[in-house]
Amino acid sequence: ARPVLESVLLVRRLRGRESAVTIAQRRVPDGDATAASWADRDVTWFHGASLGETKAVLPLARALIASDPNRMVLFTAMTRAATEWLEASLRAGDIPGLAPSRVAVRLAPMDAFGPATRFIQSWRPRRMVWIESELWPNILATASNAKVPLALVNGRLSHCALQAWSQPVARCAAATILRSFAIISAQDETHASRFISLGGHAPTSAACNLKWVDPQLTAPSELPEPLATAAAGRRAWLVVCMHPGEEGFILDAHRLASETLARCGPRALTIVLPRHPERATVAESLRSAANARALSVVWHSSALSAGAEAAQAADVYVVDRMGMVPSLLELAPLVLVGGSLVPGIGGHNPLEAARGARSHACAVIVGPHVHGVQATLDALSAHDKRAVHVLGHSAELQNVVAKLLASDEGMSELDNAARALDARARGLVASVIAPALDLTPMDFFMESPRAKSWYMRRRSGISLVWSMCCGRLAHRLFHPRIGSSSYSERYEYGVRTALIAAVQAPAMRGPAAHAAS
Repeated sequence: ARPVLESVLLVRRLRGRESAVTIAQRRVPDGDATAASWADRDVTWFHGASLGETKAVLPLARALIASDPNRMVLFTAMTRAATEWLEASLRAGDIPGLAPSRVAVRLAPMDAFGPATRFIQSWRPRRMVWIESELWPNILATASNAKVPLALVNGRLSHCALQAWSQPVARCAAATILRSFAIISAQDETHASRFISLGGHAPTSAACNLKWVDPQLTAPSELPEPLATAAAGRRAWLVVCMHPGEEGFILDAHRLASETLARCGPRALTIVLPRHPERATVAESLRSAANARALSVVWHSSALSAGAEAAQAADVYVVDRMGMVPSLLELAPLVLVGGSLVPGIGGHNPLEAARGARSHACAVIVGPHVHGVQATLDALSAHDKRAVHVLGHSAELQNVVAKLLASDEGMSELDNAARALDARARGLVASVIAPALDLTPMDFFMESPRAKSWYMRRRSGISLVWSMCCGRLAHRLFHPRIGSSSYSERYEYGVRTALIAAVQAPAMRGPAAHAAS
């Protein structure tokens, strides 16, 4: 597996997503001073994919730290964006309840036996908390072999994934993976039942969507000068998590809103926060669509150096910097959550926008393709059916934006509904999830010889599933659902899927399975 992972890192470096420094961190060099100073501390390790997952567990990390003055928290993530944002926010004091002296942030180690072993031996975590579906086989196996109790929080398992893992051979692999976790806290009861059907310990009483909880970040007191200048005297609306393919709908909405507002005075300003602003394809597609409609676009990083004049004249202001959503919400009474205008993505969490800014509530629009966040939307609508503006068709966006920008209707209902969900989820974190993690015993992975040796025995039988892995790898590389992704992204995702199948499937009976039997 190591040569394959090294090739993945090489591809990521060629695409600008890794550097020599980050690759060295993923290989886990010896001599981490913070890890050495925490040798006698109670370390809880949180691991997630990117920024959204990291933000989701901040309330849980606060609860764990507050319960024991000797407890420290280690965050790891797969992306540089998540670790850079978290480090900067901790230094600036923007995350109340998490003191920088009690929190460490690192890039996740490479999913190979050597780096994973060095990382766990350096930090000696008392428990490891995986977030959502970010499961790497060698890290998981090494943590279990070191008797580190494992928990999965905010777990999700889509209907398509359930069908795939329910196949005869895959079902055995899924059961061995899920039984490695002492507890699985799913996002809702539907996801919990799916985990249970595959053999996981996922009590419905512990089901909680952590993304419903407000992470309570401190918003910057001042806006960057170019952005403040661009928004002065204009009616702004915000687009968060925009994906390629959605820019046409958004720019058409801007044009109609501009025509509508021109009759009553203020100009319209569209602020766009792409899901992956660093990708060249995002900038190219947005500029091309804007040029076709005779609209001007300015990027935040360029406006900082070019001055305020360019920002003031722009129709569309593109924010290519992480962690600015709280500031942007202060400017925009209307927010579109992207990933929902085109099929294949399923939408993104609308609750950060639904909570609104400090000075006002916000109206939130989502497109018709929201299967990934349907439970959250249903919960919001249960409090008030007018709380969320769900489009029947993506082309309706321009009419809805023009109407709402001119009238400010529908704000307070959404704000109240989001705060109700926040209170409900916060109660579950305090009363169920945090105590469950706090009480996970160190000797959970107990004295069974079978449990102690399962990591070495997992190697047996790999040849029996090798053909299945190759077929699954090819399937993932060329599956139509991810056909719009770049080849390197499909390669990376396919390799990870094949590794999980190869490493986890054979004879991997964890201690939780032994206890259950």
